[in-house]
Amino acid sequence: MRKIKYKSRDVHPDIVGMFPDEWPEFVKSILMARSIENYEQVDLKLNQILSIGSFHEVITATQKILDYFDKKIVIYGDYDADGATSTSLFILSLKAIGFKQVEYFIPDRFSQGYGLSKLGIDAVRIAHDPDLIITVDNGITAHEAVLYAKKQGIETIIVDHHLSTDTLPDALAIVNPNSKYSSFKGKNLAAVGVSFYLLANLSLELGCKDIPKKFIDIVALGTMADLVNLDFTNRTLIKYGLKLLSQRKGRPGIMMLAERMGIDLENIDEEDLSYKIAPKINAAGRLNQIQLGIDCLIEQDPKKLSNICDQLLSVNSKRQALQAEIQSQAFDIASRSVEEDAKIIVLQSDEWHEGIIGLIASKIKEKYLLPTFIFSGGNHVIKGSGRSIQGFHLRDFLQEVSKQDKNLMKNFGGHAMAAGLTIDRNSLDDLKVSMLKVIDQWDLHIDPVIYHDGSLTDDDLTIENLGLINQLGPWGKGFEYPRFYQSFYIESFSWIKDKHLRMTLRMADAKKIFSAIFFNAKGVNISQDNLYNMDYSPKINEFNGKRNIQLNIFNLNEYGNYKS
Repeated sequence: MRKIKYKSRDVHPDIVGMFPDEWPEFVKSILMARSIENYEQVDLKLNQILSIGSFHEVITATQKILDYFDKKIVIYGDYDADGATSTSLFILSLKAIGFKQVEYFIPDRFSQGYGLSKLGIDAVRIAHDPDLIITVDNGITAHEAVLYAKKQGIETIIVDHHLSTDTLPDALAIVNPNSKYSSFKGKNLAAVGVSFYLLANLSLELGCKDIPKKFIDIVALGTMADLVNLDFTNRTLIKYGLKLLSQRKGRPGIMMLAERMGIDLENIDEEDLSYKIAPKINAAGRLNQIQLGIDCLIEQDPKKLSNICDQLLSVNSKRQALQAEIQSQAFDIASRSVEEDAKIIVLQSDEWHEGIIGLIASKIKEKYLLPTFIFSGGNHVIKGSGRSIQGFHLRDFLQEVSKQDKNLMKNFGGHAMAAGLTIDRNSLDDLKVSMLKVIDQWDLHIDPVIYHDGSLTDDDLTIENLGLINQLGPWGKGFEYPRFYQSFYIESFSWIKDKHLRMTLRMADAKKIFSAIFFNAKGVNISQDNLYNMDYSPKINEFNGKRNIQLNIFNLNEYGNYKS
């Protein structure tokens, strides 16, 4: 595997930051490297997000939904956290507004597959006999399914955020900022964010001003879970969702799940949503039990919620065990098969669980910093899940691969950073050839690169400065939490469960000692008192009422091995 290259984030020469004078210069540089030019761009206020009026499609969709006020509506969702939160937001909001006949349906990921399909429509018709289907987090490429539903006497409204084809399904209305014909600037919204805009307009139309704002913690959870870019609007939605939870005014299920995991609600942050709560919802979907996740979000009865949380935590434990087994196998195969000059990674096994392969693709991608596809499947058809690196648009890539051979993939879709596809089992080798051909045609030079925010001094690393950085969040994809790169002496170290590395560190030519933790560091060789280049993020660690600085280490190498 090629060595990782470290590059400092560039600040565009046209950006002249206008920030409070008392802010440290390194904090100002962090913001400018993320194209933030002034304080107003991090002063997140709900009345400053992109206006509903600029999202013209919601106006049309609102009127169409109102036509079905007294009729049967089914929300047709998806089996990940974005789909579950979107579905829950619709159920809660429509019922709060006054809609009486609202149900939901999630397709079986193994027998019915992703998105709106003929099989799914048949199942919905038998179970609910709807007049209107509203898809959430799917439907934008479901041309045949929409026509099939219409023949069954069922109209469709599509609420999605995935990239569309040149032609759109013949639905009653389509609300999707990423359709070919949308002028709305909110291209980074998750499906739950798109749903929020539509439901906000619908509630205003009916004089219910605070709906779905009262459920904005659901929007925050789905947005963090779906790893969309955190622009101003997304960061604002997350901030207000976290505020609702910290005030104990959020959804009872989210709060109960958080407390079960030892999260202090008063200090809940975006990482708690992303790394602790969302995986429990996603785990249910991966193991075909997403109704547990939806029930957790919409149920209010404490006894029922307690049982639901128990089940979610149990399902997540099963997911963790499955993931650990598959991940070990995948890493072993990758270590033997990924070549020094590899440009893309494609791995497959019949034994791998279809619901877990997306997680494995993400882990392999993180290690090798290369676009990665992991496949699993049955006798004739195999399904793949892909994860990408910055600058490599995965869905556009699959579109180009499809142009090489239109019969190669049965279907595909996704985003810049994540995508899925289905192919015939015997087409895998041809797919690899086509993928490499497209990479060569694009003349892409794929190098493992980690971007950082420079180095810090002893004086920079203070509780006060880190507190300011926390206030400027929420941080996440597209607005990454600061990450630094510099050399440290290892003063002492110890292993935790032979897996995690706890250290005390001192910067070169400095005196302060800092605590540090390197999670999953098994296999790393270090020596006390040696100088190492380290890639890290500083955090405030709170324990027993005391606050101290902890450096979270991502990589370390002996000084001189890697250049910044």
